[in-house]
Amino acid sequence: MSTQTESIEIDGLPPGTRDAIEELSRSEGKSAEEYLRRLIETQISSSRLSHNDELQMKQEFESWEAASDEDCLKLEVKMAEVE
Repeated sequence: MSTQTESIEIDGLPPGTRDAIEELSRSEGKSAEEYLRRLIETQISSSRLSHNDELQMKQEFESWEAASDEDCLKLEVKMAEVE
């Protein structure tokens, strides 16, 4: 079973970028390609998690807006009982 992969090429980076990447990757014991792949994957994963957290919070707020005053009072009573 093979995994599909993608590649990218970035032009127009300022002088010294390649040297900086190589230095950073060496400091972590990785090749420049491995270092950049991990950096990109981490950023994408973090962005997705943040987006999912935002969606969950929005859904929670919407459920609060839809809740009746009686439901809110019941929740406050339950929270007080836990404390």
